[in-house]
Amino acid sequence: MATTIPKPEPESTEQPPYGIILKALRTGNAVPFLGAGASMLKSCEESPLLPSGSALAELLAEQARFPSTDPHDRTDLAKVTSYYVDVSSRSMLRDELRSKFIGQNYKYNRALREN
Repeated sequence: MATTIPKPEPESTEQPPYGIILKALRTGNAVPFLGAGASMLKSCEESPLLPSGSALAELLAEQARFPSTDPHDRTDLAKVTSYYVDVSSRSMLRDELRSKFIGQNYKYNRALREN
């Protein structure tokens, strides 16, 4: 008796709504998370274009008065952001992240908004 192997589903050919995503980025209504290596890119002045995950976690830990002094806890972005929301709100966390990713310090984001 022969066994039939099901064919895999074809991959979707739909494209993401790039226009909507670009508009959200330009107006500050989206926070891009690009992956671990993206924050290590340097600008012409050799300063990071984006904060690293651990640097962002440390900054948020300081602001929220994160109770642990253990460096592993303070640089755990998931743990710190969860605490940040617990002591403030999800909206306040979103506002703080927006200020880091669309602030004037980051030339890439400024250029993106101007185009």
